[in-house]
Amino acid sequence: MMTCRKAMTSKVAKKGRRPLHIVIYDIENRKRANKYPKPGEVSWDEARMGLAGISAVCIWDSLIGRPFLYDEHTIGDCIEHLNSADLAIGWNSVEFDKPALEGFTKRPIHIAQLDVRQFVLEAVGDKYAKGYRLGEVTGRTLGMMKSGDGEGAPHLAATGRWAELFDYNINDVFITRALHNFIVENRYVIAPDGSKLHISKYPTKELA
Repeated sequence: MMTCRKAMTSKVAKKGRRPLHIVIYDIENRKRANKYPKPGEVSWDEARMGLAGISAVCIWDSLIGRPFLYDEHTIGDCIEHLNSADLAIGWNSVEFDKPALEGFTKRPIHIAQLDVRQFVLEAVGDKYAKGYRLGEVTGRTLGMMKSGDGEGAPHLAATGRWAELFDYNINDVFITRALHNFIVENRYVIAPDGSKLHISKYPTKELA
């Protein structure tokens, strides 16, 4: 996979100084993933292969200026939408969302990826540091919280509570976008002890 820094450099060189076409995305699984899966569940490795299914995907498009929603019936359009942009941004998207989408659809996502979580944890210096889940970081840094728990998303889909599911999905993209923009403008997030965790290696100055 092309690295974010190299891909962004080549994009800017080819396309001049225009703002990048950025998409911010997040997926929800149809089945629950678990470290020790019970009947009806899958392992996290299986989920990354797309075997948990996809119930919802939200994409914020910087060029259009609004969110787009997809489900398993329109997942092909979702992949085309992602690949139409210059840069895709997510939280844990490189390790999970991207491979899960590719595994489920059997189609590649070839645009450059910026995983906000990777750069936050790189600044911490510990990939397994506690207190750095998305809602924890945005809560401390922005006063913005997740609207639910991702582990409950499969239950919402199974019981047909689509409004709640899509609302949760949209909110995750909303706070990821807000966090990305904050890091671009301020180059730090708030650590669990209340100090500023500086993110000097964040690879773009583009707002989404």
